[in-house]
Parts: sequence; C-alpha cells; structure tokens
Amino acid sequence: MEVNNYFYQASKHLSAACLSASHDGKLDNIDVFHFVDGLGFDYRSVLTVEYVDALVQSSRKYIDGDLIYERKYEVDLRSGVALSNLAIDIDLPDAVRRGGRFEMHVSARRYVPLIGRSCTAEEYETRGVVYSEILFIHLIFCKEEKTTPQLRANSFVYESYDQLGFLGVDENLFNSFIVKKLGHGKHDLLNSFTTTEIANELFQAGLMILCWGITPWVYMVNSIRQGEEGSSFPVGLPVCQSGSYVFLEEIEEISVIPGVALRDWDTNVQRAWPRIRLNGVGRVVKVDLCVAKAINPYDTSVPDCLPMPFFNLNRIDVALAESVPILSADIESCMS
Repeated sequence: MEVNNYFYQASKHLSAACLSASHDGKLDNIDVFHFVDGLGFDYRSVLTVEYVDALVQSSRKYIDGDLIYERKYEVDLRSGVALSNLAIDIDLPDAVRRGGRFEMHVSARRYVPLIGRSCTAEEYETRGVVYSEILFIHLIFCKEEKTTPQLRANSFVYESYDQLGFLGVDENLFNSFIVKKLGHGKHDLLNSFTTTEIANELFQAGLMILCWGITPWVYMVNSIRQGEEGSSFPVGLPVCQSGSYVFLEEIEEISVIPGVALRDWDTNVQRAWPRIRLNGVGRVVKVDLCVAKAINPYDTSVPDCLPMPFFNLNRIDVALAESVPILSADIESCMS
C-alpha cells in the first residue's frame, strides 16, 4: 500500500480538484471533493491519499468521527493521471499514476473535540468549537473490495487540553493508589502532585503517564505503531518531543484524562473518560509528540501554517530505571 498525507487550514483549498477518468463508459472530469462547498464552514482538514490492494487495508478504519460524505466510483485511469486545479500539488500513489482500473472511494468524517460534544448550543457558539473541528478526508484507490473496513478499537482521542495537559492511567489502579495515600473522597491532586512525592511514587509504581506544560490547543492522542498496516497517522512526520514512562505491563488499556480534572479528583466517582488500547510490548511506554503543518495556499490574512499536533503512545521493550515525563512542550517551536 502507498499513503500520502496533506494538512490544510481550510477545506476550500480542495474544492476545485478534478480527476480525468473513464467513468460509466465515458471520459469525465470528476470533481473529487466538490462536497466541501456545501459544508457551510471551512474546516481544518487532513487529506489521506492511499492505494491499497483491498479496502480493508485502508487507514479509514482508524477514523470514527461523524460521517458527512461517502461515495464510490469505478474508474479507468490513464498513465500519468494527476489531480488538477490545485494551488499545491497532491501526489497520487505510483500504482495509480501508472493507470488502470480502480475502485475510487471518497469519504469525509468530522472530528469534534470531546469538550465540544458536551456543550450546549449556546456554549458551542460562544466557545467557537467549530474552529477546532477537523475534517478527515480519504481518497482511496483499490483494486478490489473484499470487505468494508471496520473501525479499529483504537481510534483517536481528540480533545482540547490546557497547560495541564493530560494523563493516561488505569483508573481503578490509580484510584486505589490515591485512596491508600490520601483516603476516599475528593482531593486536589494538582496540589498533592506539586507539594508531596505522590506523583513520583505513581511514576515509580508504573501507574501514570503524565504530559504537562503543553501549549493549550486541540490534540489527537493515539497508539499506533509506525509502519502498522493501514495506519495513516502519523506517517513521515518528525518527532518534536518524547517522554518515556515506566508503566505496568498488565495495563492494556488506559483512560485519557485532562490534567485539569486533577483539581477536583473524586475517588468515589467513575467518569466516562475516553480510552485507548496501548500498542506494543514492554514495561516502558514511549510518548512522541508530532506536529503537522496545516498549510494555507491562498489567504494572506492568516498564517502560512497552523499546528495540528498529536501524541502517539506505544509500549517499547527497553530498560528504564525511572520515568522521564514530558513536562514542557511548545508546539510553535516544533513548527520552525
């Protein structure tokens, strides 16, 4: 399979894209992404262009946002085919540019930060949640459709985090530790973490992944191995910053919790935090921060690039005496 990713500040940059193909028995110019004109908003967008032998291999299975568009074409492409009417070229996979008959699948899913899903309509407007939403667009070429890709258990957590970042824990084990140290009930764990040794003890016990001091922004948090079949995110992006955490091997799945929740932690209340399954093997979890650059080919009134950051968590089989957490991360510096 071949995968290329592109990042845009606004979906309108794709609206005019055309592909010349024999479609339904005649030569036609297909307006591949015409649907973005009818969305009513120019979303920040991630475009993934793929060639796969079968649709089941596509990275689309990792994307579980709200489906807003989906279409399939049967196309016959000439050698040297390319997308036209774009300010910045999009490279089609080599297997596609060589020409031939393909199924072409176009789909788009919208990701809303978790904080936005719990807003009232008024809060949604006043907070400007729509400006944090991301459109994931897939353009997939495949030779055969064996089965429709099913969503993997491991999808993305997409959420807005402030400087207190997030932590990854097994909530039951974490709560048991807090009860043992501080007792049942409500606790200001931010205060405890900064005035006692509890945070260090949690690290030593292999019970906590903590990323603090990050730029307030919206982030993706996932656990996908580099080179994993069908994984489109992250691909080919440099690692901006890393942390390494001693973490109990028995913990297979973690809750991803905003750091701000530590201010008023209640050991007697189990909240419905999003969860991800940790990929990899070993007693150390490596956390990589990557930052994609969302380009803006047209509008000179806005920055040339905006950051689209994400954290990727994976177990690795190495020796580590103590955790080395991320306690400061400036995504703007990752853009330079």
